Amino acid sequence: WVRFWDTASTEKKPDNEPDFTAGALIGRSPQGQYYIADMRRWREDPAQMDLMLKATAYFDTVRVPIRMEQEPAAGGKIAIHHFRTVCFDRFDFVGIPAVSKGSKTMAASPVASQADAGNVYMVEGDWNEEFLDEVEIFPDGLHDDQVDAMSGAFRILARSAIFGLKLGTANDPFVHEDSGWRPDATPHFTY
Repeated sequence: WVRFWDTASTEKKPDNEPDFTAGALIGRSPQGQYYIADMRRWREDPAQMDLMLKATAYFDTVRVPIRMEQEPAAGGKIAIHHFRTVCFDRFDFVGIPAVSKGSKTMAASPVASQADAGNVYMVEGDWNEEFLDEVEIFPDGLHDDQVDAMSGAFRILARSAIFGLKLGTANDPFVHEDSGWRPDATPHFTY
């Protein structure tokens, strides 16, 4: 399991249509099926976003690795340092270098290919309709944040499968903790 975040930090107001912060929780079975278990999405200011990221991490438990794309240059390093020390200080969190070549459509094509093959499943939840609406009109819709989060999580899981890595173990070059997701997890942090 992995939770991958695509972040934004502009609060919704009557005169704007900002991007969303979106976080996809996806797992991969030993047989190669992918399970989209949860999608979080919101538009909040940075302080509220920090609280909601932390609350989600506690809900997922420390057993779920957290990944986020790290933009190039100093701004990306500063952002990842902030998330590591403020939001995810007790969690397996790593910034992953941004995919520099290709479009968002290319980044989403591996998970689309697996979905076409019948290898992607979605857990029923109150987030399904908004997620499916975005996926259906991608890449022509106004927003692609959930697709970006899904593509990022898929990239991490596919990479770990290709190289025989288990996220959260000593042979994972990004991390040092056990991975896995407890479906019976309860939140330990309220906001």
